[in-house]
Amino acid sequence: MLIQDLLIDLAQKDIKLWLVDDKLKINAPRGTLNAELKNTLAERKLEIIAFLKSPTNNEKIPIIKNIPAISRDKRLNLSIAQQRLWSLIKLQPNSDVYNINSSYRLRGTLDHARLERSINEIISRHEVLRTTFHEEKGETYIEISAPYPLKFKKTELKLPTLEYSGTNIKDQLRAQTNYIFNLSEGPLWVFDIFKISDDDHIISITIHHIIYDGWSNELFINEIASIYNNQSTELLLPVDIQYADYAAWHNAISEKGQLNKQRDYWKSQLNNTTRELIIPTDTKTPARSKESNNNQTFTISNTTYHLLNNLSRTEGVTLFITLLAAYNVLLHRYTGQEDLSICLPAACRNRRDIENTIGYFNNILVIRNNLSNNPSLCNVIARVKKTFLSSLENQEFPFQELMKFQHLARTSFTKGLFSFRNTSDHQLILNGLEVEEINIRKDTADFNLAMYMELNNGSLIGTVEYSATSFNKETITKLIDNFVETLTIFCSDTSISLADLKELSTPISAIEKLLHKHSKIDGAVVVQTQTSTGNQNLAAYIVPNQYDIPNTNEIRSYLDEQLPNYRVPYSITPIAYIPLLADGTTDNTALPLPHSTRDKSSREFVAPKTILEKKIAQIWKEVLWQDDDISILDDFFELGGHSLLAAQLVVKIENQLGERLPTSALLEISNFKKFIECLEANTSATNIGSNTKELSQLCGLSTDIYRKLFAHTSNWKGKRASSSSIISGQNTEGTKQAIFWCFQGNHEYDQLAKYLGKEQPVYAMRSGHLVMEKSQENINLLAAYYVKEILEIQAISPFIIGGNCQSAQISFQIAKQLTEQGHEITLLCLQEQFVPFLYRGRVAFFYGEDSGRNPLHYFNQPEISWQKFYSGGFTVTTITGGHGNFFKEPNIQVLAKALETQIELAQLENQKHPNSNNSNNKLNYLIDDAYLASITTQDTIYASPGESMTLKLHVKNTSTQSWDISASHLLTLGYSWLNKRGRNILFIDPGEPLQKKLTSGQQTTESLNLSIPNRPGKYILEIDIVDNDIWFKDKASTAKRINVKVSWLYFPVKYLRLIFNLS
Repeated sequence: MLIQDLLIDLAQKDIKLWLVDDKLKINAPRGTLNAELKNTLAERKLEIIAFLKSPTNNEKIPIIKNIPAISRDKRLNLSIAQQRLWSLIKLQPNSDVYNINSSYRLRGTLDHARLERSINEIISRHEVLRTTFHEEKGETYIEISAPYPLKFKKTELKLPTLEYSGTNIKDQLRAQTNYIFNLSEGPLWVFDIFKISDDDHIISITIHHIIYDGWSNELFINEIASIYNNQSTELLLPVDIQYADYAAWHNAISEKGQLNKQRDYWKSQLNNTTRELIIPTDTKTPARSKESNNNQTFTISNTTYHLLNNLSRTEGVTLFITLLAAYNVLLHRYTGQEDLSICLPAACRNRRDIENTIGYFNNILVIRNNLSNNPSLCNVIARVKKTFLSSLENQEFPFQELMKFQHLARTSFTKGLFSFRNTSDHQLILNGLEVEEINIRKDTADFNLAMYMELNNGSLIGTVEYSATSFNKETITKLIDNFVETLTIFCSDTSISLADLKELSTPISAIEKLLHKHSKIDGAVVVQTQTSTGNQNLAAYIVPNQYDIPNTNEIRSYLDEQLPNYRVPYSITPIAYIPLLADGTTDNTALPLPHSTRDKSSREFVAPKTILEKKIAQIWKEVLWQDDDISILDDFFELGGHSLLAAQLVVKIENQLGERLPTSALLEISNFKKFIECLEANTSATNIGSNTKELSQLCGLSTDIYRKLFAHTSNWKGKRASSSSIISGQNTEGTKQAIFWCFQGNHEYDQLAKYLGKEQPVYAMRSGHLVMEKSQENINLLAAYYVKEILEIQAISPFIIGGNCQSAQISFQIAKQLTEQGHEITLLCLQEQFVPFLYRGRVAFFYGEDSGRNPLHYFNQPEISWQKFYSGGFTVTTITGGHGNFFKEPNIQVLAKALETQIELAQLENQKHPNSNNSNNKLNYLIDDAYLASITTQDTIYASPGESMTLKLHVKNTSTQSWDISASHLLTLGYSWLNKRGRNILFIDPGEPLQKKLTSGQQTTESLNLSIPNRPGKYILEIDIVDNDIWFKDKASTAKRINVKVSWLYFPVKYLRLIFNLS
């Protein structure tokens, strides 16, 4: 065993070693120096003396034997630890959380007067017990009173007369000992005697932590016993210095930089990669700083205890190190973390002259252990030992000072604590009395999870103290079972690698799958977080359904019903899309911080003050699903907002205020402070109107649609022609011909601009999705508005126009309107959308090979019918992916490449045949009143896949006008194949011309030749009359819809006979 380990083992047994004139001095509790230990000390005496004298040791653990006494004539300061605790107490002035209690049941004849004298002697010996705390003009200081006599507070406990229940006693004691101390008045201790009977008492000692710690408690108990039993203080070791002397000395060496070396150690050990423990809990919300407390006690079997002792000797470590290593492995099993930061209490009594001084000396050490690379259990023990010893050498640097490191400001170390004590010789022994310690646990927990191990007369006993609001009783019972199991595995074979233990939680993949099943969630990813102000280790990110956005309570309730409590993510953050890597897997590094862990340290927190600010802040919280309060310096998009949520924000604010937001406020939607300023500057209707674009500028588009589009695109990247423009551009310095593309959302825009490269300018327009009614009139008006903005950006032809899904309809109209104004269109790109209107320019269609909207899945040659619409030529390109996934990796790379190819081909074609798409022949149309018709036929069709059939139709002119038909003006029977929901067009055909003119009220019978889809399923056939490129249904008429069932069961019998040569 290394000399350091031997000294640690002795320290845990409360055996103290020091040098006086190079002679080794020993102070040991009664019964600890057994024959084996005496032999060890004798054998290694010279080694111990050399170690204590060595410069290396002095450098590692500074030993300053003489802390100078200071004058009591001047104002005395608090210690660094007391200053920190004083600050915390001011936040909770009426809390009993910092009370330390020791209670004992005394059976036999108790000498009350002798006990009082004993405690009075202790109060006289230790100034800190007569100390009070004060603050004047921001300066804190202490005052020390002269000794004064103690009188016990005596209470008669009213307990059951038959059998005294320990639980009942504890409950009544707990109620009696929850004192609220006044730190400026004192005393900061209370001593009570509870009488059960004449020969049965309980003494309870409650002292405030600001003057007391665990070591002090053992000193206090030992001094009570010595004075009571001997009726004298003569056998007590002298108090070399008082706590006030230590406080002054420690403040001085800290100010002089003598702790800088230790500071540097901790700054390096707990660097900016330090991660707090993320232990799965049973709560759904982040834990508060102080929690309702509960505890469970367990005992390690004698067999396991002896095996652990043997293991410790074999590995050359103390029992404490072995237990700490096992605790690390346990937490690794629960968290999955390889980088574990665990707190340990340290007495900080490594100086002989403070060993017998009562006061607040103790410190918390953060032991950061690395369990990476699948170490063996013996390797884990070695790693823990090394880290602990180096931390012990730097134990005087206050834990409170660690929290001042900027990178640790938001790191919580209250998640896990481990403590080990040998209490065998720390018992209260009073002559003539049978003494039983009563353990009164506090109602509040300083740590979410703390494990206290005690060795008491050969029994290894553990207590898990935990936050009752974070963990269920059953969870802690299981945790204890797992810890005992871990100890058993350690004892069996330490060569076993860390990867022998089972998974203790529901797989993340199962939680993601559950979220995907929710009807209001379009996408979800669950990750294990590394930074959190809460207790859970899981954070969920969801892409809300755009048509029906859920709220956080709805999703939490759903998960609560399906998952164990401790696996419900503590944070659910709505996002616009799930970021992916190039291979299509989730890019966790690109996910925003979970709502409960957002780092606001970069900005000062300024609370909303005015009624308006408070209203808007509350709406931000609701829209962003935030638990934290909103600062007026916050940014909406930095807190996780995106275009969908921005639009929702506008709606909620307008509903709350009862008026429309001014355009100036929409421009500052992301900046809380500027947004409020804009609202306050535009309080009248006149001002609001003055900030809205003139109707002439909107080209007939309603201001309501414009404002909603502006809200949706307020966070889109890129340059804009003006501050009120909707279109934004990325890669605008590129040398290639610009692309103007109409997108559904911001992510599509960013992705296309990224993968087309810096040389390809991409200008983004947004569809009317969730903004306007999808009528042809609105589509045309929005297209006209975009044409105006496009010409402000690029006044001269040619143009490349594109759009995907519903946006393609707007893009089509933009290209059509530009053409009608005499501009040249290099290429019109339509993705996943066929627009049933006449167009004479070059078109490139893009469909997904896995898309349900790809007509090539349903028809053999759909492009034959499309030629009737697009006379300028077109191409059809199949790309990877399904509908809605084309802008995700790895599909976006394929789309970008295919788009580049089609643009290059179109540019070459236009060089050969310039202005080929500018033919602008005048078309003849019916007047608006003539667009009314009725079409009657069968309501259901049963057909086999790919079957050809002729359908008889009765067409009637129900308008008040005649339908004139000539060579230059044809009306046709057009039809579309829709999916079974009637939403997506799979195929469209303008059909064949009507045979004759129809006057008002006249009817005719027509034949329509159809090709049935070649894939079995349910479809809707929609039949309408088409006037050039105007479908009657887009005016005032109604198309005829027929339900079509396609199955091989309906294969015509006549064909079966031919196939099988049947007669």
